[in-house]
Amino acid sequence: MAQPLWQGLRYSVWPSPGGHAFPRLRLQYKPNLISLAGGLQGLPVTQPEARATPLKPTQWKQMIAEAQEKKVVVLDVRNDYEWDAGHFVGAGRPDEEVFAETPVGSSEQDVPSPLRGMDPDTPVMREGFGRP
Repeated sequence: MAQPLWQGLRYSVWPSPGGHAFPRLRLQYKPNLISLAGGLQGLPVTQPEARATPLKPTQWKQMIAEAQEKKVVVLDVRNDYEWDAGHFVGAGRPDEEVFAETPVGSSEQDVPSPLRGMDPDTPVMREGFGRP
C-alpha cells in the first residue's frame, strides 16, 4: 500500500551489478551529532528557557542596526574559513578552525573569545550553525 505522503515523489531505480550495492558500508552509533571541546554534559541543551530566542529577519536586521549604538555582541559560531567567506558586520573572527573546537563552560577561558570579559547581561546575537 502506497504512503499518501509519498504521492508525487520522484525516484529512480537502478539495477545493481550483482552482490551488495555497498559492500564496505559501516554504521556507527554517535552519542552526539555535534561535538564541542568541553563536551555537552554541562550544557542545558534540553532546557527550553536556556535556548536562544529565534528572530525573524526583520528583527535581526533591526538588532544589527542597534548593535552599533548599544553594546551588543554578534557571536559567529562558525569556523574561521566560513567567517572569511562572509559574516555579519560586528561579528568577530572566531579563533577556532572547526566548530568542535568552540570552548564551552562557565570559566573565563571556557567561553568563546568574543565573550571573554563581557558583562553576562550583555545581549548576544548568534549567527551560524543552523537554527537556535
